[in-house]
Amino acid sequence: MLSKIYLCPTDKKHSCSWEGSCNDIVDHFNEEHDDLISYSNTIRINLSYSSESYLLLFDTEIYLLQTRTMDDQLQIFLRYLGPPKMAAHLKYDISIECDNKRLDNHNIQLQDNYFAISLECIQTYFGDTAHIYCGIFIQKTLESTSSDDGVDLDDDKSINASADSVSGTLPVELDYNGLISRQTDGISIRSGSVSLPKKRLRSEADDRTTIWYEKEDPRSHSNLQRSSSCITSSKIRAATRTGSTLRAINETDLDVELHCSNCHEHLSLPIFLCKNRHNICQICYRDEKFCKICDKDITADRNIELEKRSEGHSYVCRYKLNGCPETHVYPNIRIHEINCMFCVYTCPMDQCGYKNSYKPMVTHLNLIHSSVKILESFIAVFAKYTELFLVNERLGIFYCSVRIVENDKVIWTAKFSGPPQRKFFCELKFKNKSIKRPTLLTKIGDHYVIELLISEMKDLKVKTKNSILTITGS
Repeated sequence: MLSKIYLCPTDKKHSCSWEGSCNDIVDHFNEEHDDLISYSNTIRINLSYSSESYLLLFDTEIYLLQTRTMDDQLQIFLRYLGPPKMAAHLKYDISIECDNKRLDNHNIQLQDNYFAISLECIQTYFGDTAHIYCGIFIQKTLESTSSDDGVDLDDDKSINASADSVSGTLPVELDYNGLISRQTDGISIRSGSVSLPKKRLRSEADDRTTIWYEKEDPRSHSNLQRSSSCITSSKIRAATRTGSTLRAINETDLDVELHCSNCHEHLSLPIFLCKNRHNICQICYRDEKFCKICDKDITADRNIELEKRSEGHSYVCRYKLNGCPETHVYPNIRIHEINCMFCVYTCPMDQCGYKNSYKPMVTHLNLIHSSVKILESFIAVFAKYTELFLVNERLGIFYCSVRIVENDKVIWTAKFSGPPQRKFFCELKFKNKSIKRPTLLTKIGDHYVIELLISEMKDLKVKTKNSILTITGS
């Protein structure tokens, strides 16, 4: 049997000498490179690094995402670390976000074997940010029902032809400064046969590659032949991409067009224009002077044609990528998105910055911030703990804490990690005690806060360990 041995795929600057099987990569990253592993389809990219490699665990599969800054571009390479037969039926797409803003898809260009985004464009959209968030969307095309004997059946040919003609399909094997091997190195492929040299096979590019080891197995020849049939760069160049636009969801052109160039929110009447004819919503027209795309003045000119087309239009929920199937007319779409169960959450822990939808976020909290207790309830009881995560798929995710400050007061805080427009009532109570004074927490930004002096608590005969926070939707 032919087994695949990997050298550590981290960037060269880490000088990691590990090598092992695909199944061992996750354990290795957890032990040595835990800041470079993601358990969801979102990667936090540090723009200060000229290159980096990240491991992505998504839907029980493992992917490698590599970034490189070159020629004033951020280049993003994606690779599936699994059977080449399956990799041939995968299509990739990405999104770029920062501070709840998403880069327009037409600014993401698909090159021969990578995605490219202008660094100037990133700065224009997001300002002088040190990090961006890359969402990865993976689609599996029709699978072949052929046998594993190296023989292509009729359905193989039709499926492969379909896969080759799909717009925007990335190659299975990427050439990233030689970091990823070509699996046919040292292999002579003839009609109906494969000649396998009796030695260790290594890519001639450099040491940080995939390595093939040979083990005796009568099926190894046919397995290798099947794995060598990947989508080539020439096929990718032949694929067409309308307007060089990457789309991960089936939006219409009008769906794409009806987004404000400044804030990326849905557009509705009235729709204003900047001097370079970028569409601006009425809120940005009121609050902003310049277009964030071209830095030109925002004018009072209206896009009358687009306004007419937008009347009665059903807007796709901005969280459709996370699974939301709903569409609504304006302004109902904004009300829906504030309370959408598929919304994006930001990790409430300081200096983390991880973002994802509800279930991946709960997994993240369990794995990365396991020292904090998670309760599937919206009642925080501080009898045993000073900090808690409260999670509920319908209401959202809160981080609640209590702390003593300067030895003279106690502060209770509840931090919501979802859409800031969503409103709640947060109330402080004490077990077996009734307090006459108002005990609703005050909202300050994304925090709900209340504080009591220790002297006041003594007068009320209440203790911190008996405190309870209750949270209800408004």
